[in-house]
Amino acid sequence: MADASSLVASGNPLAVTYLSGKTASGVVVSSSAALEATARAVLARLALPPAPYELVKLPPRYFMTSGQDLVEVNGAPGATVVEVGYRYHLSNRPVYGSHPNESSVAIRLNAKEDVVSLTATVLPQIKRGEKSVAIAQAEDVSTRLSQNRGVLLYFFADTDKNNFTAPEYTVPIVSVGSVSLGYYYSPGAPSMSPVFLAEGTGQDDQTAKVVRFMTLVSALPSSE
Repeated sequence: MADASSLVASGNPLAVTYLSGKTASGVVVSSSAALEATARAVLARLALPPAPYELVKLPPRYFMTSGQDLVEVNGAPGATVVEVGYRYHLSNRPVYGSHPNESSVAIRLNAKEDVVSLTATVLPQIKRGEKSVAIAQAEDVSTRLSQNRGVLLYFFADTDKNNFTAPEYTVPIVSVGSVSLGYYYSPGAPSMSPVFLAEGTGQDDQTAKVVRFMTLVSALPSSE
């Protein structure tokens, strides 16, 4: 194609990345409202989100050009690309995947508000099940966390944000800062499962770095 655009399927067969071939030159100076308006126009053209899902905007992420790569930076000054990201919600609850810190739909724009890339998870059509199940109580979630019965999905220090793999950390004590109720989506599962996402921090024994973690804990009763 004339603009060197391409469409790439990820390891998850229901996630795709569109690369426009646009460059990341120049410094982003557009207002957040203007950037979101551009992103919303892109979503409308793609008919996202599909019903009955909703998309809820996440805080913007900023990137600078480093050689052929983009590296994430902590704020807008000097950034050449901004990511306008959204997370899927279902019945006012977030839908998490294997990377809960990433956007369900991420649109990266350059200083001219051109789309540099778009990454989107395509969720399946759903229907309501035939039975209702009461979710676990807060004390059950605490017990499951203390027994390491959750699934650790994120375990990085802030300085690792541009690394694909994190160093090994030893964190003997962690502090849970928040717990939120949502749904977990896996392409191989027959249904979405209610989950609690626990987020918190701990300090590494060797480096004294503050390590952030995200752990999914099933919200189903123990008998389910």
